[in-house]
Amino acid sequence: MRQRVFTGVVTQMQEHHGIVDQEVHFPMSVVVGRVPLVGEKVLVKAVQDPLKPISWTAQKVQTLNGQPFKSPPPLLPSMSSNPKPGILGTKPQPLLKSPKIPPLIPSMQPNPGGMMQMSHHQQMSWSAPFDGWGAGLKRHAEVMGGRRGGRWEDGGGGPWGGDAMHQKRKRWRAASEEEAPKKSSSISTHSAPLFSCFSRDTQACDYLELQRRYPHLHLPSNLFHLQLSWTQSFPLDQPLPLRGPCRFHVGSNQLESEADVCESTDDAFSVRVLLFSMPCLEDLYSQCCNLSKEAVHPTALLKFVMVDSGGELRLPGGHWSPKADGANPAKDGSTLVNTAVRCMKEQTALDLSACTQWHKMAELRYLSGDKMETVVVLLPDVWNLVPAEEDWAQLSQKQLDGDLSLPEGPSVVFHPSAGLNLSVVSLSSLLEPQTPQTRDSCEVSLMAEMFSEMLQRDFGLELYQCLCRLPQGPGVKEDSSALMEDELKKTDKQTAKKKGLIDAKKRKLKEKEGERETEDETEPLKESKSGGGDNQPSKDSERPLGWTAQLPRKVLLSWVFFDRQLTGSVREADLLNILLSLGLFLSPAQAQDLVRKAAVGGLCLYRNLCSRWSDADQTDGSISAEGNKAMLPGQACKERASARRTTNTDLVNYRGNVINLPNLLQTLESSKAAQCELEKCVATLQARLEAAEARQASTEQEQAHQKELKRKLEKAETLNRTYEKSLRENSGQMISVIEKMQRMVEQTTALTNANAGKDEKA
Repeated sequence: MRQRVFTGVVTQMQEHHGIVDQEVHFPMSVVVGRVPLVGEKVLVKAVQDPLKPISWTAQKVQTLNGQPFKSPPPLLPSMSSNPKPGILGTKPQPLLKSPKIPPLIPSMQPNPGGMMQMSHHQQMSWSAPFDGWGAGLKRHAEVMGGRRGGRWEDGGGGPWGGDAMHQKRKRWRAASEEEAPKKSSSISTHSAPLFSCFSRDTQACDYLELQRRYPHLHLPSNLFHLQLSWTQSFPLDQPLPLRGPCRFHVGSNQLESEADVCESTDDAFSVRVLLFSMPCLEDLYSQCCNLSKEAVHPTALLKFVMVDSGGELRLPGGHWSPKADGANPAKDGSTLVNTAVRCMKEQTALDLSACTQWHKMAELRYLSGDKMETVVVLLPDVWNLVPAEEDWAQLSQKQLDGDLSLPEGPSVVFHPSAGLNLSVVSLSSLLEPQTPQTRDSCEVSLMAEMFSEMLQRDFGLELYQCLCRLPQGPGVKEDSSALMEDELKKTDKQTAKKKGLIDAKKRKLKEKEGERETEDETEPLKESKSGGGDNQPSKDSERPLGWTAQLPRKVLLSWVFFDRQLTGSVREADLLNILLSLGLFLSPAQAQDLVRKAAVGGLCLYRNLCSRWSDADQTDGSISAEGNKAMLPGQACKERASARRTTNTDLVNYRGNVINLPNLLQTLESSKAAQCELEKCVATLQARLEAAEARQASTEQEQAHQKELKRKLEKAETLNRTYEKSLRENSGQMISVIEKMQRMVEQTTALTNANAGKDEKA
């Protein structure tokens, strides 16, 4: 492993990592001091590992003087007369891998980066921020014309596509002019939504499309196709159900003798299993939608099970075994399900054979020589394997007897095979760049991006339907009626003047009275508009046009999902892009009309959309989830063909009975929902019963205590009576004794006196 210290220029910055001299990658954790900007000189300490796809990785990056690099980058690497050599020497850059290729849409960033978009202050000087498909197209011709010979202006993508003289002026612009936009390019946290700038109805991606979407990922060189199957597994009308709670617990490792590993495998087909963990909806609402500082983003609560190999994450799964799993997976779709069940039982000791639904999320195709390898990613309904409260209590008792710790609530328990480490990782962590970038870590990042895009579509569709239901704003009936009354008054006055039916004095008096009445009428109108208080005008000014009294909490959760920084707002331009990316083929004018209902001053303060968030589910059958799809030519034929294919596959014969699978699944979902409600009711009744039993036990204990006190009181009273009787008896005896003693004293006194008299006489 080689090591080198050198001075380079930052050529690319992403949210969590950057690139120096187009070769050396560095994560933000190794930056010393402030984060460098694109074009700045940095001091780099890098190491080279020839066994990894990223050969040079920085261990330390530090900004030298804080001044941007004055020399602008060349338009194309091949056009540069004197390319700057990197630490590996002069390396020609192929045309298709250049980050300076103009985007397909002028207003888009040349390097959008999917979820890992660069923040505004980290963008290259020749790129402009993505301002949406519906705005910022300031150019002299259409997109293709501009790519051929037109000139994009400052808002459309930088110096690309201009003539030679324009490019020369841009190249040799003064340093002050180049640095001025950078000083004012700091952008607030509102401009960092959780959003990817491409449509959600994409079916497949080739290598070039993957590079355009995810430039921060180092894709394997033998990957040539990605099939996005989640769009069919979870269509618009059947999104992923966030039906929790589904908690995971990683227990002790298996013994080596317990692991039954299948050795006869075929690498033509492989399976990866996404095990999805989520809290209940109430926890999502309470932890994500509150206004406290402890609020978290929903992606921090959605988690997956990963295999941790020395800090490198990969999805659990394995290769297809013809002997153990069945026929060719290309002909039998259940074969890979058997592969997934077998691999998960070997690696985690978890039996997934009880899962009723296996959702295909994606298919990755690699080329090794002349042989193609297909990797299928499956998402089982593992949330249905969470044990009930009674079963969990029994399981906990057994485990406690064996000296193993388990969480309090019901969870899915994993026991990794010997030498295997399992980790439960949040989606927010998986969206960060993985280091190092290998094929397995690239698959993890791709699946995280794909899952996030699916959630973006589902939550975005929820926002679309909410915006469609919002009112258009307060009407102008009051203003128009006031204008009509004024016109009528003017007309009456003019008519009266012409006919001379009203005396001048009476007319003046009536006019004065009319003015007084008008003032009396306008004053309460002003008071009603002001709300009768000093704080109300500011609240009314913050209210959007589509304000309503009540909205569902799931709409608030959808807003929070796109609010990455949890600032309580989403930019108007970002909301416009979210609506345009749903695959509904909305026009920018349609999307702008919807955005206008929620935006105030360029921001959507979504908490001001209503007065109260409730659990009521507002559904409107008139709002279609298809948008403008039905207007497209050939869409009806596609729907009929899809319906014919669905009809052929929805009905199956089972033991002589014809079963409708969609209806069966719908009934199953309904029964599961009813079961969850019943379990909640049972838990509530159980809690009430325990409270009643506790109160009864407390009452019985109090009664026993009262009986004991009563018994002691009776005993004390008996003793008191005994003492009183004894005291009376003793008192009589004492009196007789005292009387005797008194008589004796008197006799003694008399004798003494008599003796004294005798002595005196004598």
